[in-house]
Amino acid sequence: MRVPSADLFDPRTIMDSDYSPGGPDAPGSDPDFAFAFNDSNFSDRVLRIEIIPDLPETKSDGDPCTSIADWVRNRKRRREDIKKENAAEVIGQSEEQIINCNMPDTEDGVAYENQDEEPMAMIEESPTDPDGNLNQLGEDVDNGNDSSWNMDCSTVLRVKTLHISSPILAAKSPFFYKLFSNGMRESEQRHVTLRIHASEEAALMDLLNFMYSHTLSTTTPTALLDVLMAADKFEVASCMRYCSRLLRNLPMTCESALLYLDLPSTVLMAEAVQPLTDAAKQFLAAQYKDINKFQEEVLNLPLAGIEAVLSSDDLQVASEDAVYDFVLKWARTHYPRLEDRREILATRLGRLIRFPFMTCRKLKKVLSCNDFDPELASKVVLEALFFKGEAPYRQRVLAAEEANSTYRRFVERAYKYRPVKVVEFEIPRQHSFHCFGLFLGMQEKGSVSFAVDYEFAARSKPTEEYVSKYKGNYTFTGGKASLVQHRPQTGALYRASLPANLSGMEASIVRLRSRRLWNVGANFSNFQIPSRTRTMPHVKRLAIVYQDLGNWSDHYYSVPGYSMVTSVVGFMIFNASNASARSLKRISLDTRGRSIVIHFPDLTFPESMNSGAKCVAFSEHGTFHLSEMNQFNVCYSQDQGHFSIVVPMERKGQGNTKQRLFYLWIIGFMLGLGGLALVGYFGLVSKKLLKTQKIQVMERQSDEDLVLETVWVGRSKMPAATVTRTQPTIENGGFP
Repeated sequence: MRVPSADLFDPRTIMDSDYSPGGPDAPGSDPDFAFAFNDSNFSDRVLRIEIIPDLPETKSDGDPCTSIADWVRNRKRRREDIKKENAAEVIGQSEEQIINCNMPDTEDGVAYENQDEEPMAMIEESPTDPDGNLNQLGEDVDNGNDSSWNMDCSTVLRVKTLHISSPILAAKSPFFYKLFSNGMRESEQRHVTLRIHASEEAALMDLLNFMYSHTLSTTTPTALLDVLMAADKFEVASCMRYCSRLLRNLPMTCESALLYLDLPSTVLMAEAVQPLTDAAKQFLAAQYKDINKFQEEVLNLPLAGIEAVLSSDDLQVASEDAVYDFVLKWARTHYPRLEDRREILATRLGRLIRFPFMTCRKLKKVLSCNDFDPELASKVVLEALFFKGEAPYRQRVLAAEEANSTYRRFVERAYKYRPVKVVEFEIPRQHSFHCFGLFLGMQEKGSVSFAVDYEFAARSKPTEEYVSKYKGNYTFTGGKASLVQHRPQTGALYRASLPANLSGMEASIVRLRSRRLWNVGANFSNFQIPSRTRTMPHVKRLAIVYQDLGNWSDHYYSVPGYSMVTSVVGFMIFNASNASARSLKRISLDTRGRSIVIHFPDLTFPESMNSGAKCVAFSEHGTFHLSEMNQFNVCYSQDQGHFSIVVPMERKGQGNTKQRLFYLWIIGFMLGLGGLALVGYFGLVSKKLLKTQKIQVMERQSDEDLVLETVWVGRSKMPAATVTRTQPTIENGGFP
């Protein structure tokens, strides 16, 4: 929102409006004054454009640039010619001489690097001097008017006259605003004279037309660059943004990207051009991501190009040591003098080397490297060592602080070979995996060949002993250690060597042509892929990786309610057209409705379980599919994956039923024994009762035959006879 008391043509207000979301870049945001362009009815001033010849060997409108390369050569030639002329003028000019239009600023000892791009002087003329007499120039110089500086005194080829509206131009350009409102006498004049080179005529006309209509008729890269340069000279920020956006939408090439980064510093520093330069840097970084593959091209890049490549985090290099060696090679190629090389390494390229991620052996070499200033070398090495000594969380903090900076010293690149890391967790975690690779390397160069025995051992805690994980023998033949010691043959099955901690697993690989798969199929390992099978998408060569998880099957796969009676086997298909690729893309198969046969030769289980056996297929998403096993030891599939044979597990309810029956039998047996005991007891009691009843009957009968008196003897009632019928006979000798 604008302050009501603000000046309508205040440059700060103008620039704020240009950078607002509703600025000229947004279609329909500003009114279109195209109808007023060069129309006297809507104009308050007359602009006389005096066109002077270009510098020698500079192309004009009659011979326009047809390519980016022509544009670059043209600009560089003009820049070099102006520097030569400026140097000659400075030498031959006396102190009393009036300042020439092309004279450099000698106080700083250097000429302005873009003298050919500065706007020519604009002087105000009185209506009484319609012929454009330049007598006013001398008066302006004597009066110290800045508008006479940079005036070229060459012959005028032709003059163009335009009717202009000062409010429209001043609203779009702080340059015109200051020209029309500087308070001098010239600001009140009606006629304004502008001198330009012939090669700038088309760009200036397009720029003036844009200030009225907010559009450009030109679409070629060279013409847009000319308009961009003109917009920078006359401070038309909205046109700079518009040109930058059009250039970004054009197809980017290495040539155009380098050109955008080699624009004059005044243009590069403009905020409106930053998106264009950022896009150019990203293009170069992506194009030359693998500097080893494009080593010659990258070595020929200019300084701006090599800076864009080395600033990338995605640089594909073995380690930061390789970046350091490459920077030294580039600097020695482009800057043979030691003083120049030291300066460029200290001010530009040294910041792009991420010393904290270099090895200690290479850091030691930095200290003794003559290409670096000793003080700078000591500083960067100490900084790298301090970073290496920090705790991992502190290293992450330092990297986060530089996430949005230009020079990301503490941010790790995507190295091919990474150092072994120590992983720390804030809290204990049940399952966590961190993988890393260990490689063998050799420093000697030439045809040296020797064999080494190696062993990799690790320990999980400092107090524990090292456990050997992998050992073997390797023969170095001079150069890098290769993972494959011979060229693999197409159609041959190779068994992979797995580490000791995966003992029990088996893996093998075979490389085939797609034509062979179509003609005869593939019959390797436990799988038989039918003929007339094709890959989706089509590739020239494919690799089939076979796996047998062995005793690890239950660790990775399970089927609820079933138990696996075989190990899990599987196969996967990859695109192997590029044998040197470090990562292979997975592809699928189209069997045209025919089945892939999977054999399980080691399957053994009781015949009683044969009816319940099923084939199971595991997908890569973790799901599984059960199917009937129509043939013993054989399963079928339509695509790649992992497979096994399962049988139903014994249900928990069945075991409980048997257990209950066992207890019931025991209880029944005990109850039976108890019943038998009761029957025996009741039998004895019944027998005794019957005997008692029989005695009672006998007593009753005896009572009925003879009545005897009874006497009680103790507690027993016994019959007794009061008269005896017979007398006992006492034997002799019984008594004395």
